[in-house]
Amino acid sequence: MTSSLSRNLALATLAVAGLLLTSCIENSTVIRVAKDGSGEIFARYYFSPQVSGMLGMMNGFAAQLSGTEGAAGSTAPAPSPEELLKPDQAALEADAAAYGKGVSYERHEYGKNANGWEGYLVVYRFEDINQLSFNPTEPPGPFDDLAKSNPAAAAAIEEQTAGKEVESPVKFTMADGVLTIDTGVSPDTLNEIGEAGGSLGGGGGLPGGGAIEGPNGAQIDPAMAMQMAAGMFQGMRIAYFLRIDGEIAETNATYVDDTLITMSDMQPGKMMTDPAFTELVKEAQAVQANGQQPDEAQVKAMMEKVKGIEGLKIETQEQVTVRFK
Repeated sequence: MTSSLSRNLALATLAVAGLLLTSCIENSTVIRVAKDGSGEIFARYYFSPQVSGMLGMMNGFAAQLSGTEGAAGSTAPAPSPEELLKPDQAALEADAAAYGKGVSYERHEYGKNANGWEGYLVVYRFEDINQLSFNPTEPPGPFDDLAKSNPAAAAAIEEQTAGKEVESPVKFTMADGVLTIDTGVSPDTLNEIGEAGGSLGGGGGLPGGGAIEGPNGAQIDPAMAMQMAAGMFQGMRIAYFLRIDGEIAETNATYVDDTLITMSDMQPGKMMTDPAFTELVKEAQAVQANGQQPDEAQVKAMMEKVKGIEGLKIETQEQVTVRFK
């Protein structure tokens, strides 16, 4: 199963490639769950001012080229600024099914985040978390539309998903007052960190942590490449949390603040400038290059390093349990 970390990094890459923007998206999802397994999903999406401007330009160019031979139908149209910032209720209701069986639209509201970016909050209701289907790297909403507005990104998405059964990397099980979360993280995460980190830095994998070949054959160190690319991701944030409705008697979760559990919180702009992230990517690529699965000690050591990376909080355990009081 693909890890949440690598899929988040890949998604961030596609979203930025799709828009060619800086400081574009802030997304957070909070799943609030009660002891009886029912609960609510709070999904927030906010977009920097550059997003609406760029979308307007893209759609303007598309309109001008609509009569040009070969231009029509070459890629999915970009959503309009209005569709992105203020989707109507019908569109949000349609997204409910993507969260699993028994999930229903409850309400939504438009507004701004602390940075003044425009966006919206949408709330969904579920009766049984065991039926929930949630992919924190591909939440229902605008991400695919944004990425697919770029032909190269659209082709990459098609290649990744063609002929594959859609599978939720996160699984929730509630029984006898204990919530169990299968996080989707596995030993394969190390290989995926190397692939995703190399892609973010422009190296497309970089087996063994080798240099990137730049213009005129010049060699660019991966660390420098990621620092150069980090500016494109400033302000981007993708996060997902669990909110326990009640009290927690016991949990093995790594990041707990009263009743709020952080499952993942990624800020690529900060991550990519942290030398600790560069070193982790190099280590992961070295493991990938030898063609072998890392042993248990190696996995544990590298996962511990993940915890020290600035701009990144991610639950590295394969399974998290929460016992309700």
